[in-house]
Amino acid sequence: MTKVAMSKVTTTKKAIAEHVRDGDFVYIGGYICRTPYAVIHEIIRQGRKDLTITRSNAADDFDMLIGAGVVKRFHCNFPLAWIFRSWTVLPPVNREGHPA
Repeated sequence: MTKVAMSKVTTTKKAIAEHVRDGDFVYIGGYICRTPYAVIHEIIRQGRKDLTITRSNAADDFDMLIGAGVVKRFHCNFPLAWIFRSWTVLPPVNREGHPA
């Protein structure tokens, strides 16, 4: 039996179209200096909605996704954008958005 090697190389456009659906839970890799902006831009271009996004840190990539209406919920360990903008960490809030 002959094995045929299949290439797994694809375009960002095709990968997002085939593997990211509305309502999915998506982990975005990279850390601070290795943000996959091409992937983020393609998610926005394809008009994905209601995604739960997780990442080890949140910066301008989260801002773009939220501003584009892509994100329903996000999780992060280190919210960079909030810290660098105001040099303070935002106070905790409950699910209704009120101070906890």
